[in-house]
Amino acid sequence: MGNLTGDQAAAAVAELREVADGRPDLLAEIAGLALGTTERKGPEYEATGHAVAELCRAAGADEQAIPAWVEEGKRRTEARRMPSFSQPGRHSPRQAPPAQPPSRNC
Repeated sequence: MGNLTGDQAAAAVAELREVADGRPDLLAEIAGLALGTTERKGPEYEATGHAVAELCRAAGADEQAIPAWVEEGKRRTEARRMPSFSQPGRHSPRQAPPAQPPSRNC
């Protein structure tokens, strides 16, 4: 499970179980979103997403619910790439802001 030792992984799984408080659906949400939002970000991000998902699975995530959350994570990632209609001046962090015309102080 990632770069964790056996003891670290066991402690992480125990903590996830405690925090989830008997909610395998919550663990599935975390696992699926971790997988879906890191899918096309590069190997380091994907490895982190897989490690998070494995810990959630080991803690008892609902395996049947994970695929739907993976799709939701992909949808959210794609939505972040689209410009917001409520913020017309907003631009993607990967794009340079639009050039401003020189001001005329006549």
